[in-house]
Amino acid sequence: MPHNIFILEDDTALRAVVREDLQMSGYDVREEGTMAGLRSRFDESSPDVLLLDLELPDGHGLDLLPEVKRHWPLAQVVILTGHGTVEVAESAFRSGEVFLLSKPFDSELLKGVLDLALAARK
Repeated sequence: MPHNIFILEDDTALRAVVREDLQMSGYDVREEGTMAGLRSRFDESSPDVLLLDLELPDGHGLDLLPEVKRHWPLAQVVILTGHGTVEVAESAFRSGEVFLLSKPFDSELLKGVLDLALAARK
């Protein structure tokens, strides 16, 4: 059974590239471009991994983490950011999330981080 990945990314082009790459690698992929869109799908089954952009049109991704963990407690979260500052990393670690991926990233790096997140899920 393929792993399920959920992408929350407002950049439509980046989201499409990541989706296509992950689908070609055998992952099941769901996606949204806003926090509201993700919230509307909390009743769906939990993804194995959530790829979470930080800068979204309707808020900051880190503000969404408590809700994600309440609705999908087993989902691992990989934070995607084009603003990979020390402050972002510290905030992510304080919230209990240990996976942080700075944009731009290549396909192999993304798959490596996904492998780590999936291994942590077990």
